[in-house]
Amino acid sequence: MKKIKNIISLFLLLACSHFSSQALAPTGCKPVLDGAPVDNITLEQLTRWCDGTPLVIQCDDGVRYTLISFQVNFFTMKPLMNREFGIGEGGIPIKAREAVSAGNVGDALVLKEVSATGPKGEAVSFQVLSFKIK
Repeated sequence: MKKIKNIISLFLLLACSHFSSQALAPTGCKPVLDGAPVDNITLEQLTRWCDGTPLVIQCDDGVRYTLISFQVNFFTMKPLMNREFGIGEGGIPIKAREAVSAGNVGDALVLKEVSATGPKGEAVSFQVLSFKIK
């Protein structure tokens, strides 16, 4: 019986240490344009950000991250539609860039399964980053 308790205790200790060692992805991320994060991004600003390389964001933790790869979608309100543009490797694919430039207020650029690096080269993942045109 004592061996079972020890095994259970060891399992719980390992499980807790595994979860505590996984860092949560930062939140409240905004595109960085002209050296500053943009809170309420306009169509013109989002279009310029899409043209930049590397693509950089700054999150609520104050850290800037460089985007490496991501799935690109563009969500429009009128007509209500979500278009997929494949994988972006360091930049926005040209067809997605064209969709952004034809966007309207309320539309959003959505990046999924984002791989990024922090200022010290550390790998960071984001499930979804969304930038709504204001």
